[in-house]
Amino acid sequence: MEVGETPEDGVRREIGEELGLTVMGVDIIDAWVYEITPQRHVFIVSFGAV
Repeated sequence: MEVGETPEDGVRREIGEELGLTVMGVDIIDAWVYEITPQRHVFIVSFGAV
């Protein structure tokens, strides 16, 4: 994700950039934050897209 970008907008942009596809609809199926260390976290999102 870029600054100010929602997860849905980020996945649309990435799919467009990497695959050249246009995503019409995006649903978040699941999301959570995984703590690697107290200063480092990973945001994991599972999407469904059409």
